[in-house]
Amino acid sequence: MMTTTSVSAQLFVNAWQVYKKILNANLMYHQEINNAISAYCHQHLSKQAIHLLDLGCGDASQAIQAFSSCHVTHYTGCDSSNTALDEARKCLAYTQWQANLILSDLIDALAQMTQQYHVIYISYVLHHYPFEDKKRFFEYAVKRLHPQGRIMMVDVMREPQQSRQVYLKQYCDRLTRHQDILSPAEMDLVVQHVQACDFPAELQELEHYALQHGLSQIELIANHGAHKAIVFQFEHE
Repeated sequence: MMTTTSVSAQLFVNAWQVYKKILNANLMYHQEINNAISAYCHQHLSKQAIHLLDLGCGDASQAIQAFSSCHVTHYTGCDSSNTALDEARKCLAYTQWQANLILSDLIDALAQMTQQYHVIYISYVLHHYPFEDKKRFFEYAVKRLHPQGRIMMVDVMREPQQSRQVYLKQYCDRLTRHQDILSPAEMDLVVQHVQACDFPAELQELEHYALQHGLSQIELIANHGAHKAIVFQFEHE
């Protein structure tokens, strides 16, 4: 029997090209969401130097696209996969960002960090964690957030009152309509990953966790079905 960890590792390490196919086909609305983040940053963050923390950074390509309108001076990427970080080094070599890469689980990394960041970016990662760890994410993240900083979260989320089982069926049904993009074996791998590893929260649950830790300014900046982008901030007078 495959564990959650082994399924995730197989998808990332052994089937990296599958993920690239998903990105290129825009099945998870990366393009629209990156554009929304870029537009938000251009409006709110374009005049300051940014220290950016990217949790579950993968190859860093999504952060590079999303924050292209920002003056990122320091970038810290965290991922639990050495393969991901090797790819990230290649992508970051084409930027002017001062980069630091950390091999760690993101919750453990947050718990051990001491520096603060203007932006904490977490994209399509938190739904893999159990609900107690989702709560811990907000507990630790607010301690690493600059007082004027923002958490920018991209993730899949359940509809209000929607069960995980219903969510999984609807999400996998949507995926399997794209047989022209993935081979049968690739589709089986992705569906297996979703069924084993996805534990999405409702938007309202994430908002509740954020409010418990003082993040009372919450803005939904992209909404594409289950795929959403949210900005969390402290209240500013």
